[in-house]
Amino acid sequence: MKATLWIGCILLILLGCTSLCMANETIGNETEVIVENISETITNDTNVTEIVDEAVIIPAQPVNESEQITSEVDEVQEVPSEIIAEVVPNTTVESEAPAPVISLIEQKKNELAAFVADTRMVALKAGKDAAISAFNDRAGQYANPDMPVFAYDITGKVLANSMDPNSVGTNQISVSSPEGIRYVQMMIDTAKNGGGFVEYTASNILDQGKLMKKMVYVSSVDGSWFIGSGIFLEDEVERESPSAEDLVSQETAENSTASA
Repeated sequence: MKATLWIGCILLILLGCTSLCMANETIGNETEVIVENISETITNDTNVTEIVDEAVIIPAQPVNESEQITSEVDEVQEVPSEIIAEVVPNTTVESEAPAPVISLIEQKKNELAAFVADTRMVALKAGKDAAISAFNDRAGQYANPDMPVFAYDITGKVLANSMDPNSVGTNQISVSSPEGIRYVQMMIDTAKNGGGFVEYTASNILDQGKLMKKMVYVSSVDGSWFIGSGIFLEDEVERESPSAEDLVSQETAENSTASA
């Protein structure tokens, strides 16, 4: 019984070996046929051969980021200056000139001229009599001691002066300043020529009668009379003794006023 089993096992082993050899032979033959077909196909296909011949395989290399950045910077630095000048023209920005500084005296002059211009418009609308009455009102808005309004006719007669009401009605065309300037005549001439500034020395009754530089602005209303206003400047003028000519002029002016 045992002998029969051993014989059966030996036969099965032999059968397996025979089948394995036959399978290997079959696979080998098929592999040779496939390889031959591929070789023949590649050999006959000239396009693939040319592509393979022309192809160049470049092995991948790690990129150093710092070296790449340095290279890019070097390329930028090598740009010719002529190209840079064309791309970025010379656009030098000049600093803006500072605004001109207006002095205090200029500000005062502008305020004075604007105030007289506005007052002249009021006089034209209100009429001569109403305007003169308002200018002589010592409690009115035109009696501001910082910028009082006065009025003269073209002969030098005082029409309105809230700061010196006693002068109203008198003719002061010959009155002169301490330095000999006939400022009333100058105001008449300036008003006839379109208006403007007149400067002279006068006694400031609001500051203990000190002699100070005074600046007035005058403007003609309708050609027959004019209005004006003035301010005292800060610089005090040294008081001087009147000359003989000043005394004669003052005496003449007083006589004129008395006769008027």
